[in-house]
Order: sequence, then C-alpha cells, then structure tokens
Amino acid sequence: MRERERKNTLSMTTTIIKKYDELPKVFVAKVATGVGVIINTDVQNLNLAPYKEFGERFSKELKLHKMFMGQLVKSQDAKLIPAIISSGEELALVYSEFKCEKCGIDANLQFHHLIQRNARGYVNDSKYLSSRYYWSNVCILCNRCHAEFHGFRVDKYIRDSLCISNEKINKLKNLYKINNLELNN
Repeated sequence: MRERERKNTLSMTTTIIKKYDELPKVFVAKVATGVGVIINTDVQNLNLAPYKEFGERFSKELKLHKMFMGQLVKSQDAKLIPAIISSGEELALVYSEFKCEKCGIDANLQFHHLIQRNARGYVNDSKYLSSRYYWSNVCILCNRCHAEFHGFRVDKYIRDSLCISNEKINKLKNLYKINNLELNN
C-alpha cells in the first residue's frame, strides 16, 4: 500500500473511531477503497470472549468452515449455505461455552448476528452470506439479553421466540466431549 493511501486509511479509521459514540445503531462508512463497511454499534454491550484453544475437533471444524466460506465466495453455490450456517452456529456455541455471552446463563439461548440482515443491500449475496454466517459473526445470547439488545419488549419476545434446543446443545457437548473435560481451556 502506498504511503499516501495508508495515511488516508488511518485518518479515516481515526475519524470513525472518534465518532463511534455519535453513530446511529447501524452506520455505513465508505472506506478508501470505496466499499461500504457496515458498523453495527450495538455490539458495545457484549462481553465477547478472547480467543481460546478448543482442541482438535474445534480446529478441524473451523478449517472446514473456512473452506466452505471460500468455496461460497468463489462459486456462489447456494448449496453450501446450509453447511456454512450449521458449522458457524456449532463453532459459536462451543466458543461461548454454551452460555449467554452477555449475562452468562446457560438457558434459553439464541443466535445473534453482529452483521445484521439490513447489510444485505450493500454487498453481493455470497459476500453477505459468508460474512453474516461466519462463526465469529454469530454470538450466543439468552432470549432476555437478545430482546434487550434489539430493544424488543422483553416479556413478549421471551414468550414468542425460539431458542436453541437442549437436544442440539447436548449433542454438541457430547461431540466436543465438554463434560469429560477434553476441551482445552
């Protein structure tokens, strides 16, 4: 990258960071390349865990997930999307240690995407899907925190929303041998 371009990019990044508190809930920033970047400012209240090593099974699933993402971007083959969604959700659940990433409870969990659906109009479909369903874009919230996060009426949302099944959670715990302490923390 040329020195002038680098300075422009750094200047723009600094401006975006300084204006962070003034941003609306979803903000589209034009970066030096002319590409729109979606910044979802409601992520400031999440307590996301730092990178952890989760053992060989997690590493293999992550490698497979990245391969699916690369294939989707190259081929735009919609048949890959269910595999991407499934592996991304699996990785996000394991990474969160099957707990809400905001309050820490382990019941009534839901998937929350940091890149929201309204970003779709700004990028092509394969880039949108590969970004939206990439495992690190999916965080785990309980239905109460998820409702609060989006500003929904908590009582109605809790009553009407679907949660990740205990069957799915137990299957993944067994698959990753969570209860047998084979998970590398």
